[in-house]
Amino acid sequence: MPSYTPLEHQARAFAAQIRPLVDDDHAFCPTCFMAFAEQLDFAAREHLGMKCPEFYDTLMAFVTTEHILDMDLRIAQSTYLLSHQIMKCVKCSAQPTSNDEINYFIPVDDMPFDKIYNTCCYILASCLAPPDPSTGQLPKRIQKWPFKAGHWPSTPDQLFPLGPERTIDHLVHSAYHRGAVNLLSAMLQRHRPRVFEEITKVENNDFLLRATIRGFEAAARLAAATLSTHNESIGRPSAAPTPASDEAVVEALEIYDPFTTLLVTILAGVDSQPHELARFAFCYDHVLYRAVVSVLAHVSDAEKCNPPLAKVAIALYQKLDVVHRRDPPPPFIRVEVEEDLKAQVDVYRLLGGVLPLFFLRRACTWPACGKQPHTRTGSTAFAKCASCRAVQYCSRDCQRADWREEHREICDILKEVFTILPKAEIPDLPRHEIAQVCRDHALPPDRARRLATWILGYSSEETPLRTQGLSITSSM
Repeated sequence: MPSYTPLEHQARAFAAQIRPLVDDDHAFCPTCFMAFAEQLDFAAREHLGMKCPEFYDTLMAFVTTEHILDMDLRIAQSTYLLSHQIMKCVKCSAQPTSNDEINYFIPVDDMPFDKIYNTCCYILASCLAPPDPSTGQLPKRIQKWPFKAGHWPSTPDQLFPLGPERTIDHLVHSAYHRGAVNLLSAMLQRHRPRVFEEITKVENNDFLLRATIRGFEAAARLAAATLSTHNESIGRPSAAPTPASDEAVVEALEIYDPFTTLLVTILAGVDSQPHELARFAFCYDHVLYRAVVSVLAHVSDAEKCNPPLAKVAIALYQKLDVVHRRDPPPPFIRVEVEEDLKAQVDVYRLLGGVLPLFFLRRACTWPACGKQPHTRTGSTAFAKCASCRAVQYCSRDCQRADWREEHREICDILKEVFTILPKAEIPDLPRHEIAQVCRDHALPPDRARRLATWILGYSSEETPLRTQGLSITSSM
């Protein structure tokens, strides 16, 4: 087992240096900090969260300070940082003599202060919602309790150092920093109800949506330029995207991944609810859809190259008004719409599409309650049903009430499903595999539909029409 003692000492030292940085007292080398940040793998971040929580507290205080919004102050901060690096840092300084002249060149689009700010945001985000190491995407396993003693953050105050309203407001209005967007996504994963409430307030919602749309528009321009450069290099300047060009485009677009992560988290993150992406994109849905599709237009296989963004495009298209669906959608959206239309008559396809969503929910299962674990007094997750071991309740009263009203039936169906589909594997299974297993084991169709409608929040008499208003022939 590696020793993290040196990293722990460095983290404490940087915490002491970054804290006065907020007050314009600069004893801080940006190059040394970036080198330190590159050493923080998952295990190191976990260790610091337990042994050095003040490091993360300092980073949160730093990324939510008001002066980051001012360009002149950010330039001044960058000058001070470079001055310390060149003049005082033991490792990095050039040790100039008194007769030497030092020229500072600070590019506006690549300032040292902005690099430090984004790096701090990424460190915090990876601590709050560590990406799946196999895919680099959002984790499919969720932390049932958002705060845990001995692990940062152990209290809401550590996550919201200025209070929820001011903390989120500062991060939203720093969304021209991609790191701030990434941090907002991670905070949604950890404490969705309050964070989502704040980012959907009118002023925050408008600012964040505009920043996101601009991000995708910039990504589309970069994708077009990358594709053009690749095609020219092979002597085919007008060639369509190919798997070979896809690699170059995807690599170039990595810097815009935070905007994709934000939308995917809103669409299908922990504690997500139906229609929240539509709520977030309200009045901007058609503009956001076109910006997203303009990025995917520069790859040959959108679902293979960028599955998360393709899912966002599909979800946005399904919510568009008919007037905004006049142009034919890309082929991958057409295929998905056809699948959804088939799911209205194939209950196994329907269940396969919604069953993994069930495992992203932490709220009390009784519909009349819906309390989130964030509001619970104590430090444990909600207790699970002893029979199905799948749903959770905040109290015995809620459990008894839900058993009388609905769970008696649902519990029996869940247990039957878990006999043919191992519960631990369901979040990782694609829709078609779940559907095929249910079909092969002859899960009764009425029970499959009942479970699917329950997950989607419909009554047993209702039929979920996710593609209502869509038509293979009329809109395509």
